Amino acid sequence: LALTTKMQSLPLILSICTLRSARHGLGTARLRVPVSRVALLKLSASSVSLDLSQPSQAEAEAIGLRDWPSSFVTREGLEERCGDGAMRYVLEGTGTVTYAGQDFAVSPNTLVRVDAGTADEAVLQWACDEACDELLLLTPEYRGPPLLPVAAAFLVACVVLVLAAQPAGAMTPSGVDVLPEAQQAAVFACIYAALGAWAYGSATAYESARRALPSRLWDAWEAFSAAAIGATLLVAGTSHFTVPAAFEAIYPPAGTWGFWHLPADAHFHVAWTGGAELLGGGGLLLGCLLTPPPPGGA
Repeated sequence: LALTTKMQSLPLILSICTLRSARHGLGTARLRVPVSRVALLKLSASSVSLDLSQPSQAEAEAIGLRDWPSSFVTREGLEERCGDGAMRYVLEGTGTVTYAGQDFAVSPNTLVRVDAGTADEAVLQWACDEACDELLLLTPEYRGPPLLPVAAAFLVACVVLVLAAQPAGAMTPSGVDVLPEAQQAAVFACIYAALGAWAYGSATAYESARRALPSRLWDAWEAFSAAAIGATLLVAGTSHFTVPAAFEAIYPPAGTWGFWHLPADAHFHVAWTGGAELLGGGGLLLGCLLTPPPPGGA
């Protein structure tokens, strides 16, 4: 029962973690922009111009800046081709953006707009400076791969594989335990791949709904869900040490699912997973406590 409960809660935990990770701190380090817009520079080359500015609070809200997905620029740099109207916002880090052989320094709260004019695209080169390991850019055009169809395909494959194997003498209703080890491993991999794809897909759908229906209720829901999951993980992690025998009893024996051959005994794995849950739950609760209120109100 405990194992089943944990597996059922995994998609929700993955969704929240994926969501907060994908937003790269937007839920824990609120976006703050100046009150007035400051034009920094406008670079022009042939028919393409590059406009760098610091947006005002009103402009940031008008373009939905706070909910743009994020991407990283490492010390290796990044070259990208942007179409007309493309925008990039520097949330963290310092560095340069190069266009048409001209370099311009960028820092937090720099908005870059591309006016391609008659050209098809503009080529931008991003680089971190010596004092920065990476730039965190907010990129409205970025979209993750459509993994929901992949998740559905995995789920169908798992169902077909399980239903097709119901040999006599099975110890579990699904009959997976008496399948050849290779098939057991395939079932296990399909189930967890489907869970991961479903979590990613649900987080993507959540982000789409958040952008389409802006409301402060989203912030309240994220804070509540993170706190609830954090508290749940703290309780679960504590129980690993208060009632270890209950968890050791459900620890998979060696060879389970066709590939479960981890070193060490059940006591060790119950202990370290309990510690991981305590750290994860404590981190979520601490993040909620340290999260400042969003711009313009609590």
